Amino acid sequence: MEDIGEKVRVINEEKTDKLSSFFSSFFTIKLWNQFDHEQKGFGKTLDQLPALTKKETWLSSLKYDSLWYLFNILDIGLIAILGYQVII
Repeated sequence: MEDIGEKVRVINEEKTDKLSSFFSSFFTIKLWNQFDHEQKGFGKTLDQLPALTKKETWLSSLKYDSLWYLFNILDIGLIAILGYQVII
């Protein structure tokens, strides 16, 4: 899960860098008519993000849901044992 989180972080940094570069070089890009080139580069960066984010979210929910179910089972078991002790 940490590996996927690292990939998402790197892609977000690349996205920020490309946007910053685009806005700081806007007039040069416009002068040389490079909008298509910039758009393709930015699109390649963003194409990876949804799948990785979805996978990271799924793994994270699996991790926390598993813990939640484990604690619920332990609670039920503890209540059953204590209830049995009270009845006996």
